[in-house]
Amino acid sequence: MADDQSTSQRPAVSAALSTAKTELTVTGKVQASGLSSADHMLLQVDKYTTRTKKTVNLYTAFVGPNDDGHVDAPVSIVAARGKYDRIILSGQVVGKIDEKKADQPQVELGDASLKYRGCAVMVVPRKPAGG
Repeated sequence: MADDQSTSQRPAVSAALSTAKTELTVTGKVQASGLSSADHMLLQVDKYTTRTKKTVNLYTAFVGPNDDGHVDAPVSIVAARGKYDRIILSGQVVGKIDEKKADQPQVELGDASLKYRGCAVMVVPRKPAGG
């Protein structure tokens, strides 16, 4: 596939999960190119339980592109172990952000924005016996 700077591409997502007795550390990076100055990258880290299919958000950020239309956003968070078995790091190209509501930003999604999403799903290892 040719690199076309005139259109956004699916974000590239890389992630790693480090485990300790009582906590998990998620590190990763979300990258994208070809974004316009009005576009933003929605980054999310969620915990997910396959048994109940429940998702809980751990981290959300909106990152704008540099002057060349690139986003290169590192992510590093620590989460307590819990009753979930997956951690999901995702990046999605979204449109304009209404910053008037800082606690709950409103996002205008373009028609094609949902296809511009990338994610990494990590399986949380079981807690060691006696731990």
